[in-house]
Amino acid sequence: MVDGATMRGAETAAAIAMRTLLENAVKITSQGSRIEICLTADAQNIALRIRDNGPSLNRGDEQCFF
Repeated sequence: MVDGATMRGAETAAAIAMRTLLENAVKITSQGSRIEICLTADAQNIALRIRDNGPSLNRGDEQCFF
């Protein structure tokens, strides 16, 4: 990870997207289940991964989100 990594761009939109992903993970994941959050960075990129064991999207639905 790169110390002091920063993000340029639509910070408000990114914050809303991250909050929505976390809220959805909490809503659809069973009580007592695990939600994993991983933030990584290199010289050019910052990546946030949120993983849960709740139900997945149906094939084709990802177009609605990405």
